[in-house]
Amino acid sequence: MGVLVRFDFADLPVRGALVRLDQAWLNWWQRLGLGGPERTMLGEATAALPLLAANLKFRGRMNLQMQGGAHLSLLVAQIDHQLQLRSMLQTRDEPVPADWAQAVAGAQCAVLLDPESGMDRYQAIVEAGGVSLAEDLERYFLQSEQLATRVWLAADDAVATGLLVQRLPGEMAEDDAFETVTALADTLADGELLATDPDLLLHRLFASLGLRRHDTREVTLTCRCSRERIGTLLLSLGEEDVEALLAEQGRVEASCEFCGQSYVYEADDARALFTAARAEPPSPTKH
Repeated sequence: MGVLVRFDFADLPVRGALVRLDQAWLNWWQRLGLGGPERTMLGEATAALPLLAANLKFRGRMNLQMQGGAHLSLLVAQIDHQLQLRSMLQTRDEPVPADWAQAVAGAQCAVLLDPESGMDRYQAIVEAGGVSLAEDLERYFLQSEQLATRVWLAADDAVATGLLVQRLPGEMAEDDAFETVTALADTLADGELLATDPDLLLHRLFASLGLRRHDTREVTLTCRCSRERIGTLLLSLGEEDVEALLAEQGRVEASCEFCGQSYVYEADDARALFTAARAEPPSPTKH
């Protein structure tokens, strides 16, 4: 589990959020077998997404995606309205540099909002390549939502964490208030964000400004993959392609790209999927 704490200030038009993932993050990166710069990159992206989703007003999902970089093939983090979170990273063959701008050079940063119903999907794309993921996300908020925002992110082998401070919508004239809050957040010492309990950290930074803590919500770092979902994927491939795989390998094995969980369908199990699909009665809405 992790925690997401939302907050604002009694007399300042500024809001914020703080997220901390500890044991859940440790379990996640070990399952993916990551280390070095790749682990740090994924950790920061994993921590960033709950901050972006802190004020969502709909049921559905939000995706953060980096794709097309010189070293980074694909980075995806996904969260839903229940704060169920998952993430994955794919790199190219060469070693990934520790410098963020070099690692994502040429990539695009996309944020996708995907409501369950009643609303259209929305996607915003900005060029990646700032000095950090935090800077790229600040540019996203400024360009796509016209909201002055500051983000601080950190990740190591034990903790993935982040802090977001944002001027409230409709309060664009209050520059001094926003700058006062961000100036205090900028006093964070190296490692302090990683080492400090969320409530204690917020108190240290903002107690003098009339800090108001709101809801503290649990963030679950888990995958939604299942044998049933993989079965649906096999059906979408089509019977001919699945039979070709069976002829070549004797069975079908698929791994979840997020968590690495492997699912094996022996020949009889794979063919049973199509037998069951053919036996289903046609939908009364189809003609």
